[in-house]
Amino acid sequence: MVTAAYEYAGFGWPVFPVAADKRPLTRLGFKAASRDSRLIAEWWRRWPEAGIGFAIPEGLLVFDIDPRNGGVRPPELPRTKEAGTRSGGAHLYYSVPPDLSFVGQYAKGIDLKAGGKGYTILPPTPGYDWTTPWSIHELPNDVLDRCVRPTRVFAERIVGGGVRYVPWEKATRYGAVALENQAGAVRDAPNGERNNTLFKATAAIARLIAGGELDEAEALKQLKLAGETAGLDTHEVIQTMLSGYAVGINEPRRAPQ
Repeated sequence: MVTAAYEYAGFGWPVFPVAADKRPLTRLGFKAASRDSRLIAEWWRRWPEAGIGFAIPEGLLVFDIDPRNGGVRPPELPRTKEAGTRSGGAHLYYSVPPDLSFVGQYAKGIDLKAGGKGYTILPPTPGYDWTTPWSIHELPNDVLDRCVRPTRVFAERIVGGGVRYVPWEKATRYGAVALENQAGAVRDAPNGERNNTLFKATAAIARLIAGGELDEAEALKQLKLAGETAGLDTHEVIQTMLSGYAVGINEPRRAPQ
């Protein structure tokens, strides 16, 4: 294990020791990750059975696919450096431009692990193995757009015509009905479908926000409340909504004539 840790460090990947439950053994967690061979030797002398954690650096984005939570490999992802995980899932490593902020979830059962924000477990840690011989592939732009955390975007900036409701309203009639229907679908979603329903609802509502049919703040507030009412925790709601918002906000939709 320590030999593999040396090799990763030589490749430029900062590593650190992890316990069998994937918990970092260092006091500073993954923030202590290092490429220093003397420090690596000291760690594995202290914890000879430790697995290898990898603190993801800027310029890398990892898709963490967990089939236990419904994760399925998206067909739009090209082949790249890939590791099988203990849960039967996969870690897919892609190169991305630096200095971007990413959403936490790409789709149901697929989390994103970004540079400086998290870590993965590397082979030959028990339960993990490299399943492809390919080098790290660049993430395609269309997929990258879905992964980048959107800044606050207002409808006036996206469509030249601006909003379509009067100042004292929060929506057009069409937008209001659509929001009510989407929020209701989220609240009524059965267990196991709540995240996916919220993702789709947010994408649909983001399209109407971009089209000037809905006030952004009010619409997202109502969807967030619907997700929490359905039983999702607030962090999960926010991450799912950010992913759905990123999908829909660049596809403006207006009420039929």
